[in-house]
Amino acid sequence: MAQMKNFESAIREERDDEVVEPITFKINGEGINKKGDSFRAPGPPTQEQVALLMSAMGRDSSGMDTMEGLTEFLRNVLDTTSWNVLRHRLADPKDPLEIDDMQEIVGWLCEQVTERPTQPRSGSTGSRQSTGRGSTRVSR
Repeated sequence: MAQMKNFESAIREERDDEVVEPITFKINGEGINKKGDSFRAPGPPTQEQVALLMSAMGRDSSGMDTMEGLTEFLRNVLDTTSWNVLRHRLADPKDPLEIDDMQEIVGWLCEQVTERPTQPRSGSTGSRQSTGRGSTRVSR
C-alpha cells in the first residue's frame, strides 16, 4: 500500500517594515469611473500568478487557453471594481478596448514583479555594511 505524503507550503509572513503600494493605471487616459479613479491592483502580481499565466500561454496552449489565462490573471490581480469595469469594457462592442490592449496591460503588470522593489517604511536605506577588505588589484 502506498504511503500518503503531506506537503507543507511555506508560511508567508508579512513584515511590518514592508509597504506594498498599489499599482494603478488608466486606459486611454480614462479611469474606472467619472471621477477618473485609476484601475488598481492592490500590489504587484505574485510569482505564482505569473507562473500560472505563463503555463496558460505555453507553446502547446490553444487560443482559448491563452484568453482564459489572461482573464483569470486580471481577475486575480486587479481589485474587484477594476476587474468588473475592465470586463464590461471588453464585452462592450462600442468600446475600443481590444484583446491586444489587455495583453499589453498584463505584460506591464508582470513587469512589476521584478521592477518594483518593496519600499521600507522607515527612512533607512537598507544598504549592507562592508564585511571585508576592498580589492587590492591595481588596474593598468
